[in-house]
Amino acid sequence: MSAIWALVCLDGRPVDVADLERMSAALAPLGPEAVGIWHGGTAGPAGLGHRLMSFTPEDQLEQQPLLSAEGGPVLVVDGRLDNRPELARELSLAPGETRCWPDSSFVLAAYQRWGEDCPSHLIGALAFIVWDPARRRLFAASTPGNNATLFYYHTPEVLALATMPRGLLALPFVPRELDEQKLAEFVVFGREHRAATFYRGLRRLQSGHTLTCQNGAVDVRRYWAPDLSRRIVYPRDDDYVDAFHELFERVVSDHLRSITPVAAMLSGGLDSSTVAVTAARQLAGQGQRLATYTEVPGPSTRGVALPGWYNDETPRIQAITRQQTNLDPAFLNTDGQCFLDHLPALFSSHEAPLHNTANFVWLNAILRQAAAGGQRVVLMGDMGNLTMSWAGNGLMADYLRRGRARAAWREARALARSGQSRSPWRALVNQGVWPLLPEPLWLALEKLRHPDFGRSYLAIRPGYAQAHGTGGGPVWRNYAGRPNPDGRRTRYDFFINKTDSYKVAWRGQFGVDARDPTGDQRLIDFCLAIPDDQFLRDGQSRWLIRRAMAGRLPPDVLSSTRRGMQASDWFDRLSARQPQIEQILSRLEQDDLGRQMLDLERLRGLLGRWPAPQPANQQIVRDYGLLLQQGLMAGSFILWFHGQP
Repeated sequence: MSAIWALVCLDGRPVDVADLERMSAALAPLGPEAVGIWHGGTAGPAGLGHRLMSFTPEDQLEQQPLLSAEGGPVLVVDGRLDNRPELARELSLAPGETRCWPDSSFVLAAYQRWGEDCPSHLIGALAFIVWDPARRRLFAASTPGNNATLFYYHTPEVLALATMPRGLLALPFVPRELDEQKLAEFVVFGREHRAATFYRGLRRLQSGHTLTCQNGAVDVRRYWAPDLSRRIVYPRDDDYVDAFHELFERVVSDHLRSITPVAAMLSGGLDSSTVAVTAARQLAGQGQRLATYTEVPGPSTRGVALPGWYNDETPRIQAITRQQTNLDPAFLNTDGQCFLDHLPALFSSHEAPLHNTANFVWLNAILRQAAAGGQRVVLMGDMGNLTMSWAGNGLMADYLRRGRARAAWREARALARSGQSRSPWRALVNQGVWPLLPEPLWLALEKLRHPDFGRSYLAIRPGYAQAHGTGGGPVWRNYAGRPNPDGRRTRYDFFINKTDSYKVAWRGQFGVDARDPTGDQRLIDFCLAIPDDQFLRDGQSRWLIRRAMAGRLPPDVLSSTRRGMQASDWFDRLSARQPQIEQILSRLEQDDLGRQMLDLERLRGLLGRWPAPQPANQQIVRDYGLLLQQGLMAGSFILWFHGQP
């Protein structure tokens, strides 16, 4: 993995080498091992750059920018190519011919063969830029996922691209201005414009998109989206399990390519456990072991959880490691730490505020510990709930929509018998009838049932929200718990709109490549194509992964319907920071944007009536775990942006 950048002068001026060097210096944490810069000489309008951080054996072969023969295209690549054998066959290359090829050589060969159609032939975590001097055309692409990113800045005079915003903000002609609309949408958990960034004028090249620039015009197009019309139908239920095993073994194998020992984040849930056990089984065949890291809560909240949740992962991890004996578990406790302590470093590396505030304490601890142990690749299972362990949401609505009321009722009864619903009627209404209501009717009924639901999550001033078009609607749609009547569409929308850059930022912050096999493009395509009843059957949700891991995971892990509560001791951590919260609110009251955007009176009210510790109280989770922490995250980002760390 690397950092890449490019600069094109659209007005015909030669590119300023000093600008390319400024971009290089800004991106140095993402590629400290080697740097390469290419430009077209004194008359050249374009320049490209590459900084190297090696994670795979092929990375150590890289020498970028990669130049074609006789003045042809010039290429820079960030990422990991996973379909090298298949691509070699498509390119009619002998295996021995490509054994010593870096990934960039494959990408350049693909571009030379297929031109702007080449991204559809590439599988992996990739972002790349190609400059064609003969045609004076720039082409860039970002593959599905978020392990490799590209941001760009475009005016009639210039086009600049870089792995992270800092590479663009290093240029003297790129203004550093906050996009208040984007931040407001962040505060209300709205569906932000996915190409927008927190920096006005800077855009993100979304995953699965390409960018072409010629004659000054920039054309951005989507080249990848899951095919919702595709269906995989096998004659037997077991065939789906066999197909999953074959695919997932390959996906995990690709994610294990590393020049250092590999580690994994491990919880007691199905997703990370499946990733860790699958990786450990493969490593055992090579005589290797897999280190795992698990966050455990402090003693005050151990064993105390909300209904349907559990706090302490330790017993499940111990059961997993007894069964898979080449796992080396480490249990991390981050007592006394709070996400507020990590914000300056977080903003400097991520250049953005982030949701799920409390989790970044233990995520940082795991990545730091892995790096200290020499494990620079860490596996995780973030996307499993939307791929291999999808719960089957939408199945009953689909039955009703297709006139299969008897099948819907049978599934509702099974869900009640399994304890996942209080009654068959409740299951049928909540998962079958409710999602099929027209959205205006559903939203009106929800507001009657919970008049203050949407407002209860908002840390933004109502007037500011209305003025910026955010309102309360997005919050209701995202958090009122309405199941989508189409499970495929739910997951499709998430995959094509996912825009986080945290994995790229982690590389620069910790020198660790966090990889998620459960979000692999091949797995997404497979899981969206198989029938919904492979995920929910006879009241058994997440049916595919439970069958696939039978005998590989302990029964308690396989059969559990409860979920692990990450950072379950967040309230104790936050309670110890009340003086710090008071300081942040006081500083925001002196900041023009902080006063205008955030509902500081409401946040102060929460601080003033701080409750006694009640970690299993839903209202406290809503007020302090979501509203207050979201307000503090956004407010601290405003202060950081304005130079007040």
